[in-house]
Amino acid sequence: MRTSLNEIKEIEDFLLHKKDHSGLETKMLLDNTLYEKMEIQKYLYSVIRQQGRHAVVENIKKAEQVFFKAPRYQPVIRSIYQLFSKKS
Repeated sequence: MRTSLNEIKEIEDFLLHKKDHSGLETKMLLDNTLYEKMEIQKYLYSVIRQQGRHAVVENIKKAEQVFFKAPRYQPVIRSIYQLFSKKS
């Protein structure tokens, strides 16, 4: 693999706690740009994770709209409402 791909893979393993990182930690102490690359990759992972969560929420909202508007699901919806509206 190219050096840059090896570096990305090494940083990924570091961020995902896949193996011993003492070598990479030493490299980051000696090479500030490597540390900066790790911080950038860490930030990108958090953005990707957040976007993934956002997509899941949007899909749930769409499914909810289909479920609550579809006539064939109305009996199920009424049953759910009755279940939660019963007073104990």
